[in-house]
Amino acid sequence: MSWNQVIIKIGKENVEAFQNISNPNKFSFTSAVQMDGVKTFSCEDQSFEVFSVTDVANRGEEYIVETIQEKISVKSSKRGDSN
Repeated sequence: MSWNQVIIKIGKENVEAFQNISNPNKFSFTSAVQMDGVKTFSCEDQSFEVFSVTDVANRGEEYIVETIQEKISVKSSKRGDSN
């Protein structure tokens, strides 16, 4: 499994994490990142909703966070609009 180092934004804080190359909805965080109560975060202008958090080896050192990429809603224009 190969991972890319990325910067994610949780609220106003930017933190380092790793994103799985073959499954971009899977992230790896160290225990330095406080995930308690985090429901969403962004990475590279995309928003992700936290689906599950797994403590690797039950040691509290590393967490695998599985997410669902949030869909961006696009408003449709009315017929006859110039947009």
